Amino acid sequence: MKERIVKVMLVVVLALMVTGIFSVTIGGSPTPLSDRVDAVIMKGKSFPASMLGAPKGKYRLFAQQGANFAPIPFQIDEYDAKGMILMQKGPKAGADSDKGAFDANDELVFMAFDAAGKVSGKPSVSGCESFAEIAVTDAKKGATGYAYLAKCSSPPAVSSKKYISWNAAKNTAITGSYRWGWQVGGLRYYYDYLSIFGGPDVLDRLKVRIVVGFKGMNVKIKESNFADDIQGYLVGPVRIAYVNLSILNLGPVGKIPVYMYVYCYRDWMYLNNVIKTDFNPASAGLDYQVRIIHDLAVDRSRGYKVCTNVIPKCRDITGETTPEMLEIAKKKQYWGGLRGPEGTVITRLIMDPKLHTNSMAFYLDDDKAKRKPEYIPGSGPEMAFYVVDWKDAEDGMRYLDFYHYFMKKYSVAEVKRFSRITSDPLKVKASGM
Repeated sequence: MKERIVKVMLVVVLALMVTGIFSVTIGGSPTPLSDRVDAVIMKGKSFPASMLGAPKGKYRLFAQQGANFAPIPFQIDEYDAKGMILMQKGPKAGADSDKGAFDANDELVFMAFDAAGKVSGKPSVSGCESFAEIAVTDAKKGATGYAYLAKCSSPPAVSSKKYISWNAAKNTAITGSYRWGWQVGGLRYYYDYLSIFGGPDVLDRLKVRIVVGFKGMNVKIKESNFADDIQGYLVGPVRIAYVNLSILNLGPVGKIPVYMYVYCYRDWMYLNNVIKTDFNPASAGLDYQVRIIHDLAVDRSRGYKVCTNVIPKCRDITGETTPEMLEIAKKKQYWGGLRGPEGTVITRLIMDPKLHTNSMAFYLDDDKAKRKPEYIPGSGPEMAFYVVDWKDAEDGMRYLDFYHYFMKKYSVAEVKRFSRITSDPLKVKASGM
């Protein structure tokens, strides 16, 4: 009887782990924040001054997992005096004036799920003299994980674990969840390659369409009207950063600076688009609409579906835009994306409240469409956000951000878990020891 109870309990525990009630990190022990996919990003100024000033290579990050006080993946990204992140590779690669020292405006980056148990007393690591305790708290869940930054005269080996890599020949970021790439043959501001969990490339191209005009007489601007000023990229074990500072040329209407920062993490991507709105065509009475379009290319026979908060159970991609889909596109879309046999990518748009704009969804999957080369029959669907009502946008640098979440098994609960990155951010505090 006792043996049977043990077997039943084992089955229950395994079932709980499969359903996600017990969450574990890949290849490691459960941690207090195992269910959080957030990146923890801390400016140097968050730490006691005594922890700053050493070369980046003199720092290590540790966590207490069980009986082991072990190194975890981290990186320190440098910023210059103007607050610009410095690139390792590319046309504008450069070094900070402080010769690589960790200073107040640099950033320490690691993953929340690596933060673990609290250490009793000051840690003891050979070659490391100074420590700071980092508390990462999920206030809603009531859980706190801890990581320990060490400043070392003779640092031990770093963690061998890397969450992301970069294929320089193909301009592609690679993780276990996705491959995301830019046009081969030269870094460009727009991306045109996406593979989810080892599947085929499902992205034909990213399209940007901007309509400016008056009373129906419009000029249409596309990505080729951007004057690229590629900064380059940096690669670490936790994230890849890619930066492009470009100018949108609206011809006789004027020019608008657009800054694009792309950050790739293990399970998600953050596209931070910063637009200088001091010049706003809509404030001058002109029509002004921005369309960000993901032009997909999927084999419909493999069972791809489109999913949004309006249709959480998803709809088949059939090659026909039905009246139902047109009605759905008119409703408020908070998130949406593509679900396939390998996995799902969900996109969420978050706009600066000071833009005072609205967004509308757009969906086109129609093999009878004749807008070549804008729409190529058989390559669909097109999924897009239209950003409208710009007339009240406040002057200044305003963000228009995209988050792409990659999930092996799609569910609304899983979308909500990823969305906690922005809806329920973690609280972070560093203390000297």
